[in-house]
Amino acid sequence: MTHNRAIGTFVPWEGEGPGQIWDFSTLVPQQTFQHVFTDAASSFYAKTYPDAEWALDEAGTLLFYSSTDSMTYYGGVQQGLVIQYDDPQAAIPYPLSLGDTWSDAFSASYETNGMLVTRTGTTVLECLGVGSLALPNGQQFSEAYHAHIMETIQDSTVLGNYNISMEGDYVFVPEWPIQVYGAISITVEDGISGTPAQTTNIASWLHNTAVGVEEAEAQDFVLGPNPARSGEPVTVVWSSAAKALTVFSVEGAKVLEVQAVPGVPYTVLPTDGLAPGTYVIGAPGVKPQRLVVH
Repeated sequence: MTHNRAIGTFVPWEGEGPGQIWDFSTLVPQQTFQHVFTDAASSFYAKTYPDAEWALDEAGTLLFYSSTDSMTYYGGVQQGLVIQYDDPQAAIPYPLSLGDTWSDAFSASYETNGMLVTRTGTTVLECLGVGSLALPNGQQFSEAYHAHIMETIQDSTVLGNYNISMEGDYVFVPEWPIQVYGAISITVEDGISGTPAQTTNIASWLHNTAVGVEEAEAQDFVLGPNPARSGEPVTVVWSSAAKALTVFSVEGAKVLEVQAVPGVPYTVLPTDGLAPGTYVIGAPGVKPQRLVVH
């Protein structure tokens, strides 16, 4: 099963309780990409994730899940790096009902660049609303559930900790195994490089395309905000596996490097210390983009 997803401007959430009507039909995508669902048993990594029922392919990054009693994440494979959770992340109970609450802890360990990384995290969920949902391109869902979710991830190494917290409002429908809409705040604190906490907001939604609807040009990643104020964090959302970023001046001088976090499709780019001007954001094997700082 293949479907399209989109990323766009953050829209604050409104509406709790029963009988809600959520209309996001006018959202405009900044970027679109494909999700491909396959049977986990047919994957090359089936023996690594024996309890997974299906795999989600995000442009080469494989994420392994089951969704019988809960949407449970077992780990994934990104650019050859295999992350297998020893305590899987049971993120969402199925089926959802108004008033449901849920929490779960998860953990994993893996090696990257010769360094052991220990990952721990928690997920906390509360179902706050039930109603109907409209998305772009005529997508209509008569039964939709709004869940407020808080997720924390800490990757610990001998050099320090890398912390990610995500808090957002998500919408789930019986027809799809993952969320069809999310308005998400992402905070990243890099204790390894000493970068202070940076927070950014995005929206993501199911964007299956009707015939004749013009799509935004596909990009390897999208930057936001752009232009950005000096000191304001910029979020890089990847349509494929996240890569290390390099920031160049327009003259070609290297200004900054930011490493990717395995299994996380977002990179937060700090602009502290960047003088006002135009910069080029590049990564191996992708088309560079310009960032304006003022």
